[in-house]
Amino acid sequence: MDRTSFLLFIFLFLFGSVFSQKNRINKDILEHKDGSVYIGTIIEESDWLVLFWSEVTDTIEVNKLHLARITRDASSYNAKNAKPTLNTRKLVTFKERSHKKAGYFVTFDIGVVTGQEVHWHSNLTLGKRVSPRFSVGVQGGKENTKVINNFDWRTDGFWVIGAYGRYYLLDTNIRPYVSGRIGYGFLNSDFFRNKKGGLGFVPSIGIHFSSRNNFRILVSVHQSIQKSSGSSTFNIDNFGNSLSYSYDTWLNRTVFKVGIEF
Repeated sequence: MDRTSFLLFIFLFLFGSVFSQKNRINKDILEHKDGSVYIGTIIEESDWLVLFWSEVTDTIEVNKLHLARITRDASSYNAKNAKPTLNTRKLVTFKERSHKKAGYFVTFDIGVVTGQEVHWHSNLTLGKRVSPRFSVGVQGGKENTKVINNFDWRTDGFWVIGAYGRYYLLDTNIRPYVSGRIGYGFLNSDFFRNKKGGLGFVPSIGIHFSSRNNFRILVSVHQSIQKSSGSSTFNIDNFGNSLSYSYDTWLNRTVFKVGIEF
């Protein structure tokens, strides 16, 4: 072998090695919840952490709580339910549990109070996420209240509407939050009673669960404080005698609720 052939052989060998090594670099993608994207190779992975290498970051350790999505190159992933060959270049995408932190949302929830006084609340909330932790909106619904006293036993159905706000205390998959509504409850009179509603306040605390789907579950406890007033007249015998009374009070109830948000 002459010198020219020897140098050509060395060049082709080195070029082939570099080309082969370059092709072995897997293009795994980490999409963060803040919108940033890392492209490189997953070296190791556990239930909570990802050891990741890229030409930009070198080797870093990433907490999965901060990731919205992990996209693995099929040539580097060997899961029990997906075993692609090394020649497969199709991307396998695994969507992680996450929360929506921007855009509009719709929430429907229903709640109940148990005990001597039983009543149901159902509400619909239309809102906007103004920041990853803070949301505002408008909430309305029907809230039935059962009232028992010495003169009356009635169920009042308030149609409520008000301004709504929610703040998340932690940025985790299970997100505790505080929320509240301030508004007005409308109440219609009936045949025996002259009734009307008034202002209403509903502070609450809850937990918002993450999901891989387009909907998420909320569990919460509310303190419903509603103004109510009116008067009633009852016949107490067959001789035309009657009893009249009036009331002006705040109804204060604790409500346990479950909701779904889109």
